[in-house]
Amino acid sequence: MGAAAALGRALLKSGWRATTGREPPRNPDADDATWIEALVWAVVTGALVGIARALSRKGTSSVRRWWS
Repeated sequence: MGAAAALGRALLKSGWRATTGREPPRNPDADDATWIEALVWAVVTGALVGIARALSRKGTSSVRRWWS
């Protein structure tokens, strides 16, 4: 796992803890994870992964155009 991914994961977890006061759901099948928590966690992490991918692709294409 890259440094950016590790930092992003740490920020997500700390944000979740600050907002909910609980650990993020690691396993949606676990008894301590509610459906709402599992769904919100999935949506938030999926959205942030999508944003990170879009930004990295945009940055890569900008560098490629600049380099050419």
